[in-house]
Amino acid sequence: MRMGFKHAARVVTLVEGEAPAIMAKSTGLELIKLPTVFGLLRPDIALNVGNCFEIMDTTTTDACMNIRWCRLWVRGVGHR
Repeated sequence: MRMGFKHAARVVTLVEGEAPAIMAKSTGLELIKLPTVFGLLRPDIALNVGNCFEIMDTTTTDACMNIRWCRLWVRGVGHR
């Protein structure tokens, strides 16, 4: 639990590597897996935390599934 929120699901999609093609593959896996999770959870709103690359897949899925979303930008997230 972080920031007072329970984790409702865990989606593992990381493909090891830093090359642009590898990052695109990770994003593609997330776009395949997230609709299943969101379909089961049926959220009213999705809170997306991260930079533009980190939230690209979730915001795309939210928009396609007509789920309202909010981006929370916190300085230093992911840089601990």
